[in-house]
Amino acid sequence: MGLSTLVMGRICWHRADVDVDRNGLRILDPNECLELLQRTRIGRIALSRSALPTILPVLFSIDDGAVTFHASGGLLESAALRGDIVCFEADLAEEGEGELWSVVVVGKLEIQDRSLVMAGRSPTEHFGGTRVVLTMTIVTGRASKIVVGDVQPSGV
Repeated sequence: MGLSTLVMGRICWHRADVDVDRNGLRILDPNECLELLQRTRIGRIALSRSALPTILPVLFSIDDGAVTFHASGGLLESAALRGDIVCFEADLAEEGEGELWSVVVVGKLEIQDRSLVMAGRSPTEHFGGTRVVLTMTIVTGRASKIVVGDVQPSGV
């Protein structure tokens, strides 16, 4: 399964090997994005409910190059049954002087056959329900070193 990266305008600052966006955030490559997604289990998925945007908190794991969730008959399962294209985001702000990062994945939701799920493989497995897989079509990420207490809102 291949990954394609959404190419945004890149500005190279003082170091030629580091790409940053117009806000000064470091642009992550797809492999860095996958490594960061392994560091957390809570994210948000944006999907459509009655033609309106809806964002749901989700527990997830990365299995075989895809984002996986477990659903029990709600909006997520319905979206997967339809094969909806959705947006998933996970982020982390480390305590103190650490790194702030955000990874966004866009792709198609699908139901995976429950018989293919190996016991104990996913940290969300104990919730049961239907295994939903998000194919990673677009993977983007941004990161910055921060002091969490000093974060100031910026104008958009």
